[in-house]
Amino acid sequence: MDHLMRMAQSVALFRSVHIKTSLNILTDSGMYRVLILVFNAHGGKGIKPNQIADYFRCTRPYVSKLAKSLIRRGLLVKKSDDSDGRSYYLLCSPAGREIVEEIMEDYLTVTRKLYEGLGAEKSSQLVALLEESTAILES
Repeated sequence: MDHLMRMAQSVALFRSVHIKTSLNILTDSGMYRVLILVFNAHGGKGIKPNQIADYFRCTRPYVSKLAKSLIRRGLLVKKSDDSDGRSYYLLCSPAGREIVEEIMEDYLTVTRKLYEGLGAEKSSQLVALLEESTAILES
């Protein structure tokens, strides 16, 4: 169990110390995940809230709460679904796109530093282990 606790603490510390959550603009870590997904969804054409909930395996009310907050902050906008007047798509506003670009630059900076420190072989091993870990957790 000590090994598992050390692993959990290391992952949590790595994420909190080395991955900025968009300069403290986004107070809930779920916000930046939603923002990044919306930014990347369907080539910028947007994504429906239920698709976000399905992707993250979370409740629709949670996604709705995050979306409302991101809309109030001017980072997301709603676009009506022409084929179904009851539903809508979420898209990044220009300010939202700017935040995502800052977040991705943070990720790339950390990734670059890891790659330079670990080298090509260990970096490939890290990626393979993370991908395998994701597959295990998704099964």
